[in-house]
Amino acid sequence: YEILAYNRKDGSLLWRRAAKTAAPHEGIHEDASWASCSPVTDGEQVIASFGSRGVYCYDMDGNLRWQRDFGAMRIRYQYGESTSPVLSGDRLIIQWDSEARSFLAVLDKRTGREIWRKERNDGTSWATPLVVEHRGKKQVIVVAISRVLSYDLETGDILWQTRDMTAGPIPTPVAGDGIVY
Repeated sequence: YEILAYNRKDGSLLWRRAAKTAAPHEGIHEDASWASCSPVTDGEQVIASFGSRGVYCYDMDGNLRWQRDFGAMRIRYQYGESTSPVLSGDRLIIQWDSEARSFLAVLDKRTGREIWRKERNDGTSWATPLVVEHRGKKQVIVVAISRVLSYDLETGDILWQTRDMTAGPIPTPVAGDGIVY
């Protein structure tokens, strides 16, 4: 499980770090690769989630700042682990939905310290959370196996939820003009 940094101007490799050396314990979708999760950066650090193999934070020079291990996921259909981390200000959002246990966690992006965690009664999801601001309050929108939920970014309280979603929650929500799609 590696993180690579490239120079945008000429494509040269700046650094390469092996976050973890381990065999994947889950399968992948036939049209996907093992590199399904996208890293996120704020220009000061880059954070990558490898699901069951951990979450890793590096500075822009490739020095490991912190890492977290949330344990093993058990994914429906063996499609792999692919929800990506999301940054909002000083917060890192991790959607950890699996068949064994599901939760939404918000971490301090600088230290990896857990700010809050909400256990969820949802199965596997492959969607990446979306942060929106509505009426001055930041919300984390997550797609789950049977519903879409909005959590208050500061407290983790559920603000609203829908029902009747598909059994394959893959699309990441988007928002515009006060509407979440």
